[in-house]
Amino acid sequence: MGFFILLSIVFHCLFSLVGYFLFKKIKYTKENFSKQQNIKYLLIAAFIIGILIAGSDEGNTGSIFTISFSIGMLISAIVGALISTAIIMRSKFALSNNVVLNYCLFGSIIFGYSIMMLSM
Repeated sequence: MGFFILLSIVFHCLFSLVGYFLFKKIKYTKENFSKQQNIKYLLIAAFIIGILIAGSDEGNTGSIFTISFSIGMLISAIVGALISTAIIMRSKFALSNNVVLNYCLFGSIIFGYSIMMLSM
């Protein structure tokens, strides 16, 4: 089970890197991804989408499974985004630099959850 958690974090890290290099070139994302309120909305939406994905899982055993599945996916996406941010910023890593972290978080959640929905 630990292998699958590590694999999920690695995939979210790769999706974060793709999201960063893709989203930093788009003018619309520069305006909207730098706002902290949009990150809160994204995390709430990701939690709800995770619940919907877990609800359609064949091995769903109840509400505890559904909520923990959603929280696990969200934590994996956040850890992958943090690792990608550390890789991109190298020695200048700081959580106060929200723009790079926001790009990585958006990429991690959008691409990671899209792949998860396609696999269900």
